Amino acid sequence: MSEVLVVIDHADGVVKKPTFELLTIARRLGEPSAVFFGATARG
Repeated sequence: MSEVLVVIDHADGVVKKPTFELLTIARRLGEPSAVFFGATARG
């Protein structure tokens, strides 16, 4: 199974709804991996 990269869309650290939809689609295609960019990103 392939890995599918999803960039997390957020506003002030709150994930937006379309991101969850993209993660669901990514799971259908393969193994999803999420990347969170921004100053509020935490490990």
